[in-house]
Amino acid sequence: MNAGVREYWIIDAKRQKIICYWFEGKNAPEIAVYTFLDLVPVGIYEGNLKINFPEIVERLWEENRRG
Repeated sequence: MNAGVREYWIIDAKRQKIICYWFEGKNAPEIAVYTFLDLVPVGIYEGNLKINFPEIVERLWEENRRG
């Protein structure tokens, strides 16, 4: 936050969680926790962009199965 980062995500693969920190707005920092089953909104785009974690996980599983 002090370095000017607007949003920061931590991906916990073991627990299949995404922890999002938003450093903008009067309530900063805001924290939200999502799972790998969620569409995760990108806060700096006011939620107009969402990362489809179920699709990412599916693709990773497919690549691992193929070798």
